[in-house]
Amino acid sequence: MTLHTFRSPFVYTHTVNNHEFLKAELMPSILSQYTQNKTNDDYRWARTNTINNHHAQDLSLFTPQILKDMIWNPLDAMFDDMKSFYSIPYKSHLAGIWWNVYTAGSTAQVHDHRGYDLSGVYLLHMNEPNTLTFQPECYDGFFPFTYDILYTDSITQEGTVLFFPSAMKHYVNPCTEMRVSISFNLICDVNKDQCNPMKVLIA
Repeated sequence: MTLHTFRSPFVYTHTVNNHEFLKAELMPSILSQYTQNKTNDDYRWARTNTINNHHAQDLSLFTPQILKDMIWNPLDAMFDDMKSFYSIPYKSHLAGIWWNVYTAGSTAQVHDHRGYDLSGVYLLHMNEPNTLTFQPECYDGFFPFTYDILYTDSITQEGTVLFFPSAMKHYVNPCTEMRVSISFNLICDVNKDQCNPMKVLIA
């Protein structure tokens, strides 16, 4: 578990238990959908400069146990590590989840997931250094402007899930071989008066 902070934004990484099982369960279905739809414009993400980055939302792929291993258990661990620094939600909802397939040369341009609270990426298949780069905007009290700090998490390996604030900009630099990830958005409720704020409840 690693927490990288940039004054207020952060990137949190967590090694997913049962990764090999999850990969064996998910990869055949994802690659089948990718193969069947790789020429379908509906599966082409608009904010990429190649045609090889395909994504689709398919909740049927993700059983409650898969979601628990991939998202909810790591999220509980993150909140436990961060309780001294941030307000901890008492409940989190999955607002959307989708897979991404990158082939050699594929990229994802700078974007964010504004409108949600937390976002995440699970690195399901990756045989090269991670090229996901974060671009947090930090305010410097000595100068009246914001500036960008680029952080490329190149040491993170396959089987890791990364959490970050949804409004934080990020992008994927060109891949040299196939990369498969699962992205998701979460909505969090931080009303501490209603129940135990230290646990994430599956909604």
